[in-house]
Amino acid sequence: MNIIINEHTLNGFNYLELIDTTCVDQPAPLVFFLHGYTNNKELSIISGYKLARNGYRVILLDAKYHGERRINNQRVPEYRLPEIINQSLKDIDAIHNELTTRNLVIVGRVGVTGESLGGITTLAALTQFKWIDVAVSLMGTPSIYQFFKSQLQHLDLGEVTKKIGGAIITGLKDIDLSRHPETLAGRNVLLWHGDVDQTVPYYDDWAFYKTAKHHDYGTNLSFELTHNVGHYVGRDTTDMMVAYFKANL
Repeated sequence: MNIIINEHTLNGFNYLELIDTTCVDQPAPLVFFLHGYTNNKELSIISGYKLARNGYRVILLDAKYHGERRINNQRVPEYRLPEIINQSLKDIDAIHNELTTRNLVIVGRVGVTGESLGGITTLAALTQFKWIDVAVSLMGTPSIYQFFKSQLQHLDLGEVTKKIGGAIITGLKDIDLSRHPETLAGRNVLLWHGDVDQTVPYYDDWAFYKTAKHHDYGTNLSFELTHNVGHYVGRDTTDMMVAYFKANL
């Protein structure tokens, strides 16, 4: 197997495609991997490579204000995170549409995964896109509205900026999986967390899992908690993510 990395441009942004050379122009199962806060698509190549080695067409892209999309090399303001998530949803939908139009996607075999901010975006995507068949959230939260509302309250911001941030956060209710659990629709979804994660605590994942499992829409929802692990995705967790896709996609 020979994995290559191709760079493409769509709607003014670049994304990376990892794919076996024998499948470049052929339909293949598709997986989006979404990076975490302050990271970029290049730092996700190892995870993408492991997925591509198992036959997936893997897409890596920079979130807004990250990587090649940073503005004047400035740090990403935390109050912009909801805006970033909404843009990532538009981006993966556009890429999916583009690849589908080019007949490069196997219908029924499309996955999304991500770490931290990418994990949060993954769960938000489930509320919007029926074309997602399998999802793995690493250190994410399904309670996106409450999470960012709490974050905003603890940021040292001016009143005008807080009002802007508050208006953006209100819009998160539409993509909050905990508010729209029925959008799971019986899909295979894995929630993973470390039990000492202080950045995005595991409690929201666990509470959502406990409730959703009692409904038809949550039949294929899984939850994994690793002890003595903080806000960090190591090799074992990455391998677990890949194995989950191998088993379900």
